[in-house]
Amino acid sequence: MKLEDLADETCAWCGKGYEARSVWQKYCCAGCRAASISAFHKQEVRTKLAKLTCQHCGAPIVGAKKTDTKFCCIPCRTAARTLREKGPLSAVRCIDCGGPIRGVTRRDTKRCAECARLEHRRRAKERAKAKRQRDDGGSSVKRPIEA
Repeated sequence: MKLEDLADETCAWCGKGYEARSVWQKYCCAGCRAASISAFHKQEVRTKLAKLTCQHCGAPIVGAKKTDTKFCCIPCRTAARTLREKGPLSAVRCIDCGGPIRGVTRRDTKRCAECARLEHRRRAKERAKAKRQRDDGGSSVKRPIEA
């Protein structure tokens, strides 16, 4: 096919007529071609962003600006990192009864809620007993007045 045989074409982006310089030309100028490619990539990115879900909780990620966003919020990102580095929280056991510790948010938790409550009461009683002994020890012993 010769160049003279090419008919006038319509630009696929702006709709203006132009004289084609090759068989495969679809746009009237480089600006229209660049705008079309840019629009295609923006639409592709929007489609990818709409499909993003959190890798920790599975919730849809809303308002992401990058297509490689993995988590819906900072707490999910932190929890996923903690899980990856230190293992699952369900592996944490109470040092008193040996049962699983539910609702653990800190790794240094050593007791389940019931055992922690009992330990707190035991320590409070010890402190009260020690205070009574200090108070009674000082006031019950009378020293003779020196003249």
